[in-house]
Amino acid sequence: MPNESAEFTVNLDGKGANKVTKTITLTTNTKKGKEIVMAGATGTLKHAEAQKEAHFESLDDTSKEIINILEEYVKPAVASDGGNIQFISYDATSKKVSVMLQGACSGCPSSTYTLKSGIENMLKDMLNDNEIVVEALNG
Repeated sequence: MPNESAEFTVNLDGKGANKVTKTITLTTNTKKGKEIVMAGATGTLKHAEAQKEAHFESLDDTSKEIINILEEYVKPAVASDGGNIQFISYDATSKKVSVMLQGACSGCPSSTYTLKSGIENMLKDMLNDNEIVVEALNG
């Protein structure tokens, strides 16, 4: 089987002036008769990205702002320590933001408390809403 590659751009942090994209090249080839990347991986990734974009567009404006803040300010810092943070939900009535901590941040009581407090303070300041409460779940 000959090597095949496909190149496409993935949106990494939602919408807005701070939109970040990355170009990814996937190559399929064989090594000892086994495919390194599954055939159709490019299409599957494009489909997943389209679903993510559609979900983002269906959210309320505050949720979109929260996602953009997390992606721009929190996620890079957490990733540099081997962790990840994922937006789960925002309840406009209770003003509760739920996020999931993954990787190195998951299960560590001090990082959970520190991140929860830091994210909560950042969101309160950037969204100009002192009633926001953050719930940090371990994933």
